Amino acid sequence: MTDTFDVIIRGGTVVNQDGEGLRDIGVMAGRIAAIGDLGRAAAGQVVGVKGLHVLPGVIDTQVHFREPGLTHKEDLETGSRSAVLGGVTAVFEMPNTDPTTTSAEALADKVARDPKNAFLLNELGNQLAKRGRLRQAEEKYRSALEVDPHLAIVWNNLGVVLLSQGEFTRAKWAYGHAIDDDPAYALAHYNLGVAFQSRGKVTAAVKSYKRAFDLDPKLLDVKQNPQIASNRYIAEALIQSYVDRGGTSVLPVQSAYPTPAPVIHKPVRRSH
Repeated sequence: MTDTFDVIIRGGTVVNQDGEGLRDIGVMAGRIAAIGDLGRAAAGQVVGVKGLHVLPGVIDTQVHFREPGLTHKEDLETGSRSAVLGGVTAVFEMPNTDPTTTSAEALADKVARDPKNAFLLNELGNQLAKRGRLRQAEEKYRSALEVDPHLAIVWNNLGVVLLSQGEFTRAKWAYGHAIDDDPAYALAHYNLGVAFQSRGKVTAAVKSYKRAFDLDPKLLDVKQNPQIASNRYIAEALIQSYVDRGGTSVLPVQSAYPTPAPVIHKPVRRSH
C-alpha cells in the first residue's frame, strides 16, 4: 500500500539526532509523520530541496522580549515573530523586564498579556506546582492544551500534578497523550511507570521504565535524577532490557556516587 502525505520535503540533507544524510520528510496535518526514503510515497505537495540542508527548529536559550516595561525595544509579539522568521521554534526568555519576571505573580501578568501562549501557560503551571498549588497548576496546563493539544511536555506535566493528587486514572490518561504525541518522550514513559508503581502494577511499571531507559539512558544519571537511586524496580527494568537485547549489549551505567571522604582515625590519647 502506498503511503500518502499532505507534503513531502524531498531530497534534502536532513540533520537529526542520529547525524545527517539524504532523506525525505513526510508531513501530515502539519506534523512530521515520517523521515526516510519516501520515493514511492504520494503527496498533495512535493517540495524539492536537493542540495539544501533541512534542520530541526532552533532553540534560542537567551532572548530579551522586554515586556512589560521596555516595549520600546521589543515585545512578546515582535520577538516571537522574529524568532519564527529565523527558524527559531523555542526560546528561553530572560526576566530582565520592568518589573522583573521573578515571581509566579509576575509570570501570571506576562501570561495575561499573551493569553494564547501555550508555553507561557505551561511555565506558569510549573511555578504553581512548585509551590504546591496543584489545582491551579492543573488549570494552567489545561489552558495550554486548549491552545495546542499536541504539546507532549504539557501532557506530561499535567500527569505529574494529577498523580500528586492521587488521581491515577487521569494521570495515566495524560501520560498516554504525551506518549501518543511524542512516542520517543522518555520522561513520559518513566512517569507512566511511576504511576503504575503507585498502584502496585509492577509488571506494567517495569515495562514503562525499560522503554524510558532504552530511549534515554541518561535518565539513569543519579546526579541529575536522584530519585532513580531509590527506585527498587530499576534493576529489574535494566535486566529485562539486557535480556531483550540478547544479553550482548552493555547496560547503561549509573553515574558514580560522590566518593566518600576518607575516614581519618586519630590516635586516642589515654590519660594515666
